[in-house]
Amino acid sequence: MNQFNPNNFPVQSLPPLIKNVVLEADTNTGFPIPLIVNSSLAALSASCQNQVDVELPYGSRSPVSLNFILVADSGEGKSPTDRMFNKPFRDFEAEQNKNSDQILAHYQADLTSWEIEKNALEFEIKKVKKLKVTASDSCRSAELVLREEKLQKQLKVHLSSKSISPLRYKIIQSNTTPGKLALDLSENVPTAYIFSDEGGTLLKGHLVKDLEMLNRAWDGSRIQVDRLNLPGINVESPRVTINVPVQPEVFTNYLNRRGKEARGGGWFARCLVACPYSTKGERFLSDRPQFTEHLNLFQNRITELLIQDEQELQQGRLERKLLKLSDEAKEYWYFFHNQLEYDLKPGGYLVDISDFASKITITLCRMAALFHYFEGYEGEISLLTIRAAGNVCNWYIGEFKRLFGKKPEIPLEVQDVYSLEQFLLRWSQTHPGNGYMLKSFITQYGPSSLRSNKGRREFAINALVMQGKIGIYVQGKAKLIGLHQSLFSQQYPSCPPLLPVY
Repeated sequence: MNQFNPNNFPVQSLPPLIKNVVLEADTNTGFPIPLIVNSSLAALSASCQNQVDVELPYGSRSPVSLNFILVADSGEGKSPTDRMFNKPFRDFEAEQNKNSDQILAHYQADLTSWEIEKNALEFEIKKVKKLKVTASDSCRSAELVLREEKLQKQLKVHLSSKSISPLRYKIIQSNTTPGKLALDLSENVPTAYIFSDEGGTLLKGHLVKDLEMLNRAWDGSRIQVDRLNLPGINVESPRVTINVPVQPEVFTNYLNRRGKEARGGGWFARCLVACPYSTKGERFLSDRPQFTEHLNLFQNRITELLIQDEQELQQGRLERKLLKLSDEAKEYWYFFHNQLEYDLKPGGYLVDISDFASKITITLCRMAALFHYFEGYEGEISLLTIRAAGNVCNWYIGEFKRLFGKKPEIPLEVQDVYSLEQFLLRWSQTHPGNGYMLKSFITQYGPSSLRSNKGRREFAINALVMQGKIGIYVQGKAKLIGLHQSLFSQQYPSCPPLLPVY
């Protein structure tokens, strides 16, 4: 089946598991491919981010977490698509919650017993210390010293036997605040997937006001939150994926309110933004069966990764696995980086989105690592994998440029010609069968910018004449503009012959 892909997303560059689920979802729903890709890659990031990091070509260690913003109208398919890809996370947390009460009760009972024994040992040690001070002879003093040493050893053994708090996940976060997010990351496994069915809730909420925290979360840096009359919160090496599906009006309002801050503060530069062209009007239904084979494989893989992460942590895993680029992949990365650098010089293609260009090379490594790990590849990240990630990143570069790049200035003369042509087109549509108008009509009712300025008006008219779209004719003392039939109207009556001026 031919895919309707007006956004020209390089879907064929995606690795098999991801490509197949994207194409299957597109075939079943007809939703825009970038919308489906954003949801699937966000799920990919959230499922892998707590298990692996990636080594950048120059040696630094980086998380693999990604941020996404999807701008699309209501009815484009944001919510049903995200429900498909987020189901494994909700099922995983629901399964955990079934047993969490019983497990937590056992832990609290063990902890209480441990605290009682610890307090008893500490009491005995304090008691022995007091007796040592009042001991009347050396024999008694030596006996108390031995007693204290024995108690100290017992206390050390007891302290090392403290039960480990049961692992808890709170992955899906929606309408949260900076303080609540930090608290959840500190009290649970430090991984989160910030998502809301209505991204406007996130953009209007308190979380996106703390851009420094969001940037630190993307960087994997320590998050610190000071609290009044309470101990501060410290989260080491958090992993956070953000997915914001939002309607255009809401996003525009956010840009008007905080767009400069989000751009200047570097948060947008850390996001992969997509605003796909609508597929409404192309999503025709039929009675053909809908297949979910690849969606099931995708969901099962996410569930497998979440369970694997939990098991590894229970077995005492101390750090995340570090994925490295092969020599060929590093060579591609340097080529990709240098191409971007060339386009950042004055007058270059990326000079107006240099903030995004500075982060996309890191995103390239992260995406390649996600492709590698999610697909179950072994060894180092290959050239083929990073090249696939490069094709996807190039699409997001073009999308960011389209949405946030500086729009080229259109010369005034070109604007005048365009506005006059549009005026003539509208006139021909409201006057079917009439192929001529008085030239003075433009002076009276034409575009406002041309009515009072004869020089600009004549230039625009002459330009359309030179383009073969109109002609100037005389009939008696009147000058008429004749509209080219093939460009303006499909039905003209035969007009009387007129004497052309030029």
